[in-house]
Amino acid sequence: MWVVVHFKDGRLLKGFTRDFTPTQTIFHLTSEQNKDRGSEYEINLSDLKAIFFVKTLEGNKDYAEKKRFEEVDTSGLKGLKIRVEFTDGEIIRGISLGYSKSTKGFFVIPVDPESNNERIYVNADLLRDVKVGAAAEKSHGPPFPSRGRSPARIGCGDKASAARKSGREKRRHIVAGKCTRFQR
Repeated sequence: MWVVVHFKDGRLLKGFTRDFTPTQTIFHLTSEQNKDRGSEYEINLSDLKAIFFVKTLEGNKDYAEKKRFEEVDTSGLKGLKIRVEFTDGEIIRGISLGYSKSTKGFFVIPVDPESNNERIYVNADLLRDVKVGAAAEKSHGPPFPSRGRSPARIGCGDKASAARKSGREKRRHIVAGKCTRFQR
């Protein structure tokens, strides 16, 4: 299985694994990166943010992945709709067949069937927020963090931020003259 491993500290490792299972605390990754191709790493699940099981290690840089339920046909999706927000601000939306508040981790199948990510194993310890069902479908801010700035300081009133947004996004987040983008 091809994987891209995201560590808590921001490091990435790309390669393949033959022994990952969420019930074990460690697994092994054989690197496919140029600098250390063939090197084997023993990885502790507690050191990870997430493991992305991918179709290819290169991905498709020209493809704009759909990140929200309203961007895809959801009629054929089977499972619990879920929106997870990591402590670093990254948001992933998809379907989960095994989410439970009591588990240390769970799989998410991305909302976009054309995504390079086939499924993602999420370390629940690094989640800031989880929404399921209808609540997962609602848009709550951008799908990725805005270059190191916290949501408390970014909003409709931030002129630089507003200038980057399309007119549609601006209208969606301003209701009755108030910015609703980052209210919780």
